[in-house]
Amino acid sequence: MDTRPTRLYGRARETAEVCAAVLSGPGSTEITGFAGMGKTALAREAAGLLREEHGLPVLWAPAAASADDLCGEAGDRAALIVLDGLDEHGGRAPSVAGLADRCPRAHVLITSRAPLTPPAANRVRLGPLAPAAGADAGYDLLLAAVRRADPSFRPAPADATAIAAVCRLLDGIPRSLEAAAHWFALATPGELLALAREERLLLTAPPWESGRPRWLPRAAARALTSLPLPHARLLAAMARLDRPWTAAEAAAATAGDRFATTRALRGLTARGLVLPATGTFRGPTRFAILESVRAAWQESGFRISGEVLSGLRSTG
Repeated sequence: MDTRPTRLYGRARETAEVCAAVLSGPGSTEITGFAGMGKTALAREAAGLLREEHGLPVLWAPAAASADDLCGEAGDRAALIVLDGLDEHGGRAPSVAGLADRCPRAHVLITSRAPLTPPAANRVRLGPLAPAAGADAGYDLLLAAVRRADPSFRPAPADATAIAAVCRLLDGIPRSLEAAAHWFALATPGELLALAREERLLLTAPPWESGRPRWLPRAAARALTSLPLPHARLLAAMARLDRPWTAAEAAAATAGDRFATTRALRGLTARGLVLPATGTFRGPTRFAILESVRAAWQESGFRISGEVLSGLRSTG
């Protein structure tokens, strides 16, 4: 398998973290985050670097792979075993702990939307692409995707401003940005910005999927219904706010104690559903829910309000 098919934008720090964890010796590392953030792409990038620069054999495990097959292939040698989308494989996936025991010199790299239980030895959380230090990885990714279809595309200054605004409306989610690139053959950047402002989720899927169920509402609904009830209550309460909020505000809104609120916040940030808010704030850390995720929940028919959401697990 070609582990590095395209350039990875804005993930240098996370790639270095994964590589450092793997090179530290046998063990396990999990890459967690909301759907569409590029967990598989990051695993491919890191695996490719480790293979090319350090000669580490890479075993990319298919969904039906057994521990016997993987351990037989790895043998008694240093190797990287990648379990991609572990939470989607369910009971079919090999046990991380079992692989670690049976392949004592291997390092297991896992991608998953939800954190593992028990946790891996190392965790790398993947969030949206955000502008930093004068660079905008989301803008670069979107522009590169547009140019793959139209190499002659060169945005005028006004177009560049509109493209940057589209990136912000899409919350810097890589899968949404890749999908939005296909719309540039149909409208100008300014027109697409107006469309995105009118219907926030329109550009998150390519135009030929219009009228079909979108991936983002499906992913958001799945994430919401898989949450423990205390996590969902917190999320439902704070989704009403259109501004960043603190852990103390979350505790007050849910009538919970600070310990329970902190535990729920930790679980939600590990899943990428709640993120530390960007910007300059005084005082305690503030948090926010991705706007496109809130819109997706609303489109899916979930009532994001102070009421307890139906169909959620009461454990956890």
